[in-house]
Amino acid sequence: MFPTSERTRHGIPVLSGKLPLLGHLLRTSGDQVQMLEDASRIHGPQFWMKLSEWLLMTTTPEAFDLLKNRSTTSAHYRDVVGEFVGVSLLGVDGPVHRRMRGSMNGPFTPKGITNSGAAEITADVIEERVHRFDGPSIAIHDETRSLALHIVFRVIGIAASDLEAWTAKYEQFLLTIFPIRLDVPYSPMRRGRLAAAWLDDRFRAILARTAKVASESGIVGALLEARDEAGQGLTEPELIDNLKLLALAGHETTASTMAWIVLELARRPELFDTLVAESIAAPGVPRSAKELDRHRFAEGLFREAVRLYPPVAMVSRRVTAPMRIGTYDAQVGDLLGVPLGYFGRDPARYPDPDRFDPSRWTERDTPITAIETSAFGGGPHFCLGYHFAWLETVQFAVAFARKMHERGVRPTLAPGTKLERRYRPFATPPRGIRVAFETAR
Repeated sequence: MFPTSERTRHGIPVLSGKLPLLGHLLRTSGDQVQMLEDASRIHGPQFWMKLSEWLLMTTTPEAFDLLKNRSTTSAHYRDVVGEFVGVSLLGVDGPVHRRMRGSMNGPFTPKGITNSGAAEITADVIEERVHRFDGPSIAIHDETRSLALHIVFRVIGIAASDLEAWTAKYEQFLLTIFPIRLDVPYSPMRRGRLAAAWLDDRFRAILARTAKVASESGIVGALLEARDEAGQGLTEPELIDNLKLLALAGHETTASTMAWIVLELARRPELFDTLVAESIAAPGVPRSAKELDRHRFAEGLFREAVRLYPPVAMVSRRVTAPMRIGTYDAQVGDLLGVPLGYFGRDPARYPDPDRFDPSRWTERDTPITAIETSAFGGGPHFCLGYHFAWLETVQFAVAFARKMHERGVRPTLAPGTKLERRYRPFATPPRGIRVAFETAR
């Protein structure tokens, strides 16, 4: 296979490296943030990419406004991975999305997370799991991925004895996004659909059990009781599909962020020392949103990890009404790209953008802007779990620092280790990368 000679489309450059049949798929399997930065430097602020279809990427801040969905929609995701997103927030738009979002917002506010008991559950799980970090080294992403998935399932209300079965079925459910859609015995699609049916049955049982117990706490109980301003709640299929989606968004992205933080602490001993000092000055791991105020540095680690290693580097929107974006007059049906990862690379906003520097956040005296949280999206589809991810990651950072201080060790990387982003489809550290522990000086 050789790159095609197509260089422009509608007078706008086509991203280099397009292959027959595959388009730019191979280019998006590596460091998508670097790809966006290189493409913008070489081709300018607009360029075409060919994935499942043509997509116009715009790297100027005006692309961020596409997330407001004034003349665009997100519902096209159901055309690509419909069985995976179902009737969750990701797969709907307009009045249905507003009703659903209005019903779900409350339980995911800082107050809602605390009142439901979710903050206590996450703290307990994190402390229990981090106490297992006793060996000479750990495969950090494997550990944080397992931890994050266990947190989500425990918050949903799954018994610890059932976690292994749920984890296996959830891994199989992810096969429903496999690009080959052939449904035959033992195929990825068949296995994914069988797992989805298993999960649906279990979620249905959890909903029924929770509905019978008026005093039932937790996220599921809060979602069952939640209503929008018109008094409408979620249907059973909506509850089930959103719980499955939250399990994905609530563990894959957070797990990567936790791992990146540990890797940066291992690379930069002075950052680890600062985190330890802050963490042991507090009475313990924060167990409510209010207690996060004691952990400004840990919060800075969270925000800087998300900026430098955004879990999702780019999203897309389908045009629903003619509009102009950059130099292009977009028509109904066009697909436009929003480079979430690129927005964290602006040297005017982030001097020396390649440097991991939590002080960008701890030393500022102005509110954080919407574009500075763009790694979590924007507009009506801004990540529902933003506050939960913030709390969970800070809890992890504090628990990790306290545990390492107790052991008298610090994390370290093997000489020559490179921290390279890979998107599968979320930003993950290099496979198999390990963090070792050495005696603290």
